[in-house]
Amino acid sequence: MNNEKAESPASSVLALAEEVLLEEFQQQVVADPQSALETVDRLVMGMHSASCGATGTARKAGVSWHEIGRAHAALEGAGILLRQAAALFLALPAADRVAEREMLAHALGEQPDEDDDEARGCEDAGGVHAVEDNWSAAVERFRRNTRAPLPPFR
Repeated sequence: MNNEKAESPASSVLALAEEVLLEEFQQQVVADPQSALETVDRLVMGMHSASCGATGTARKAGVSWHEIGRAHAALEGAGILLRQAAALFLALPAADRVAEREMLAHALGEQPDEDDDEARGCEDAGGVHAVEDNWSAAVERFRRNTRAPLPPFR
């Protein structure tokens, strides 16, 4: 008797779809790097779109708004970094090194945010605005250097 777990029809369809999509993406990387980067953009936007539904599920499960906000911020940072890595791998315009470091620090939570100041009881969160300005400037440099408009949200 075979002790291996039987694969459900749904999981085999998902595995096949993943295989086909990966093969198509690999062909894009070779034949049309810009198209491959656009595919990464669509993936990132799809992750953001899916996170909207996950918010309701998380709330029903008792997850706090603070943690949901942290998850959305982490997802945003991951999306930007994923696009940056794809652009670098594809030899396409990418953010400069300063913007990249700022994006990475923000995505990894190495920069304070308002919630951290409030949790510590800080009355003066003036430094938070400077951090947000740095982040905004980094994102703007990224967009300017890549000349990449955001893909339409679907």
